[in-house]
Amino acid sequence: MMGSKVHFHANAEGKDVVVIVPTMNAEGEHIGSFRAGDKLNLTFSGNVCHLFDSQGRNLEF
Repeated sequence: MMGSKVHFHANAEGKDVVVIVPTMNAEGEHIGSFRAGDKLNLTFSGNVCHLFDSQGRNLEF
């Protein structure tokens, strides 16, 4: 937990990935809970994804 977000560290196709998921809505109400080891299916639109190369530079698409 990182305040109102959860940082998921995962491996996708051999690459380390961090997915940041909010746990509260704009009104401060709890919207979900996760535990270590839970299996998740995540989808997202391209406008909320930030990709970086191995030197930490932002990859803009």
